[in-house]
Amino acid sequence: MIIPNTVFWEITEKCNLRCRHCYLEKKNKRTIYQFTEEKALAHLNALHRGGIKTVLFMGGEPLLHRNIFEFVKVAGRYGYGLHAAILTNGLLLSEEVVASLKKNGISAVQVSIDGIGDGYKFIRGVGFAAIDENIKRLKKNKIVVQAKFTITEKNLHEFEDVWRYCSESKISLSTSLILGTGRAKESLALNPQDYFSFSRKLFELNKKSKLIGRRPFLLPDFSIGEYLKNGVPETGCVAGRGMFGITRDNKLVPCIYLSNFDTRKFFDFEFPEFDENFLVTINRHPLFKFFREESSKYFGCPIRKRIYGGKDPFSVYEFAENF
Repeated sequence: MIIPNTVFWEITEKCNLRCRHCYLEKKNKRTIYQFTEEKALAHLNALHRGGIKTVLFMGGEPLLHRNIFEFVKVAGRYGYGLHAAILTNGLLLSEEVVASLKKNGISAVQVSIDGIGDGYKFIRGVGFAAIDENIKRLKKNKIVVQAKFTITEKNLHEFEDVWRYCSESKISLSTSLILGTGRAKESLALNPQDYFSFSRKLFELNKKSKLIGRRPFLLPDFSIGEYLKNGVPETGCVAGRGMFGITRDNKLVPCIYLSNFDTRKFFDFEFPEFDENFLVTINRHPLFKFFREESSKYFGCPIRKRIYGGKDPFSVYEFAENF
């Protein structure tokens, strides 16, 4: 039986920003999706019993959920012993919030850092200075900090500044390519050539990386780095195998980016609900099987393939042929 390691969980739809690159759009203007305390605790119990190792609470902005500290405590080192982490925009990391996260056993805080200058402000509508102070606060409290850089046309020029910032701050860094869903349907996507140039630059930076923990990597395109290093792609996307998602309205998905995607239109499958039998669903549902098969066969992104009309222009095969 396939037992993924990590779940990405949209614990609330509430957010204090309206970022230009967000893959979400509000599904129902009259309803704000947010997990109740009772339902979330039941889900945490199911995830624990199912053998999941890491729970990443996200949103929206997870720190806007009134019970987030309880969820961290129940999931993490003082509860089930899972790796409990949050993905946050970083604005709400006050002294009190950071102290509560530490007290309740947070494993890591992943902060979105999409630049440190004009690119960041363009995308998020706020300056980076406050985020920098809050990151320092996390480090002062000895909380593991991870940076998440989402690659767009408007912030690509700031990546090396982010890399240096993470290196000097001694925090790890991951990157992901924007998908044309949600509010990100605006013209923020890179062209494939720029993305492939970035991939090569990241590969070269990795050779001399001073970043702690894992070196910078591309989501979901692990195979591009493998191709550059070994001449062959190996891993492919791990959606539906190594990770899965719980959407804001309690759907079970192979990749959290499907949260705002019309799976009936593009894949001819409906989202299944998350419940205590989620491992059976992950192993048997045709949507999950389809993702695993296509990812391992084509080493690309099944979502991008649908967005771009049947071919993923950012896949490792396109990289090998054109770069």
